[in-house]
Amino acid sequence: MKWIISSCLLGNPCRYDGKSKPNVAVRTLAQNLDVKRVCPEVMGGLSTPRIPSEYDGVVVRNAEGTGVDAAYREGAMRTVEAALREANAGETVCCILKEKSPSCGTEYRYDGTFTRALVEAEGVTAEALYNHGIVALSEVVVEEVIRSMQDTHVAVVLPGKAKEQVGERVDQVAHCISERGIHGVRVTVITREDPMPSDANIIFKLTHTDITHLVAPSIEAVRGSHQGKLDYLMACLVTEALETEGLRVPVQRRDLDDEWGDASPATRINTQDTSPTCTATINISDIPQDDVPTFLCDAVATLRGVLPTV
Repeated sequence: MKWIISSCLLGNPCRYDGKSKPNVAVRTLAQNLDVKRVCPEVMGGLSTPRIPSEYDGVVVRNAEGTGVDAAYREGAMRTVEAALREANAGETVCCILKEKSPSCGTEYRYDGTFTRALVEAEGVTAEALYNHGIVALSEVVVEEVIRSMQDTHVAVVLPGKAKEQVGERVDQVAHCISERGIHGVRVTVITREDPMPSDANIIFKLTHTDITHLVAPSIEAVRGSHQGKLDYLMACLVTEALETEGLRVPVQRRDLDDEWGDASPATRINTQDTSPTCTATINISDIPQDDVPTFLCDAVATLRGVLPTV
């Protein structure tokens, strides 16, 4: 799992005014992640400080009317190249960029009139990343997911119908979490025949036959939906936790996963349910030492450990 984060969010003074824009949630989260810092504007050759610029959807100009489009696009492509190197090496990549920026805005940016008017549109770098299949999220998404995860509901779905055969072992997850003093986590153990809890944040589907993988919204679903961005970040955080515990989890990007109906991430996009959700299918034979309760407990503990309290 590789994270690419706007340098200004991490406290580096690279903004147009020579200052930073540190975000507590992003900085705390980044302490536990493999992070590459980027400032596309600096990477494109612009100085710090510099005359403020805005992107009108066609070109970037500074407040004096001078075109600086080439520098912005150079910085964007350098950021894309860094992301693609990681993706081509088999890493799942998530970019966390500064909202409203002419480079890094992922949902909003200023409209190019220098009147402080916002439009629902991407900055040059976020636009380039999405056009190359790389997800870009903002610090706002990070804050929302972290807040939602202060109360975490984990649903463990057992293989087959025989809940009594393995349910007792998996039920130990809840006891393990309690013993470690991890607060704000509930665990529900069900079979595939049981209804999925509607408020489950994380769904671990245990299997003896399926390939281990994790479901995340497709690039189109993420790009067109704030909810999709929330779900994608959740998927990345769960991937991070599982990989930290020694389980490599390929991410499958889907528009729709019908198996769990309204509980699946893709079908929750554009609904009134705004809780970020992640579904991971785990082949039990892939779990280190085949110790299901301890592994799941460790994964949840790791996930909670990387989340700052807000």
